[in-house]
Amino acid sequence: MKTMKHIVSILLAVAMILVMAVPAFALTPVTEKGSILIKNSDTVEASAKTFAAYKILDLTAYKNDAGEIVTYDYNVPADMADFYAERYDLDKTASDFAMKVIASIREEEDIYAFAEAALNAAKAVMSGTTGTPVEEGYQFNLLPLGYYVVADTTAQGEYIKPVSALVLDTATPNVEVEVKAEVPPIEKEIDVDEDLTTTEDRTDKNEAAIGDTVKYVVTTKVPDMTGYDKYFFIINDKMSKGLTYT
Repeated sequence: MKTMKHIVSILLAVAMILVMAVPAFALTPVTEKGSILIKNSDTVEASAKTFAAYKILDLTAYKNDAGEIVTYDYNVPADMADFYAERYDLDKTASDFAMKVIASIREEEDIYAFAEAALNAAKAVMSGTTGTPVEEGYQFNLLPLGYYVVADTTAQGEYIKPVSALVLDTATPNVEVEVKAEVPPIEKEIDVDEDLTTTEDRTDKNEAAIGDTVKYVVTTKVPDMTGYDKYFFIINDKMSKGLTYT
């Protein structure tokens, strides 16, 4: 028994020496800032619009003495804790709350629905960060690293909707986003027999005398309304010379 105790004592002593011999590496938070560019596209002139960025998760990167990024640390902003706790049925006072929130976000099947819910929660408790119109679009600068929801705030009121949910980290601190919008095709034809229930008689040109009535049919489709409760879709048509609108 004494021999066993002696061996255990030696092992403990060796273990303590090894622990003391391990060099201590200090980890330093990275102070790098990020940026988001909402780019102009063929259908959306972002530079003519206004946007706001809401940080829904904090992210801190840590580097070692050699300047290498060794770890990331996500944290839930205090103002957003109730939202995540309710959405994912979590205890916001638990030590692993942030870890479980991140895991739950990764399991979201509809990231747009999540972004919309997070945006609505963020709007109620914080002010969004605004950017600046630039030649290429709309630019956010000097953003702390984190998980952001960017919203189009051009039409103020209840119809503010998310356009993107994205992460700024040291690997991708500068992100570019292109807002895509579909331009619906518009087809204008003359309805020869004036029966709007049929389509076989429609043509691009027709002969008509002065005083005749010519019926035109404009065909298009309602643009994709994903993410919107309501918007205005307006078609402007300019008549040819010699025609009078009835």
